[in-house]
Amino acid sequence: MRKIFYLCNGQKEDCKKKDCFINGGRCRHTTDVRYAKNFKKNNPQVGTYWEKETVPNHKTASED
Repeated sequence: MRKIFYLCNGQKEDCKKKDCFINGGRCRHTTDVRYAKNFKKNNPQVGTYWEKETVPNHKTASED
C-alpha cells in the first residue's frame, strides 16, 4: 500500500521528526491527515476530511 503525504500544519505536539520546519528543519510533510495543512474535519460522526479551498501561508517556508 502506498503512503499519502500532506503538507504539515506543524501542530502535532508529540511529533518524532527531528527535522521539522517548525524547528528550522526541512521536513514539511505528514502522513496523518489530522495534521494536514489543507484539510479540515467535515463530519465528526463519520470522520471525513475535506480539502480546504485556500490555505494561509504562515509558519511555512517556500515550497520547493
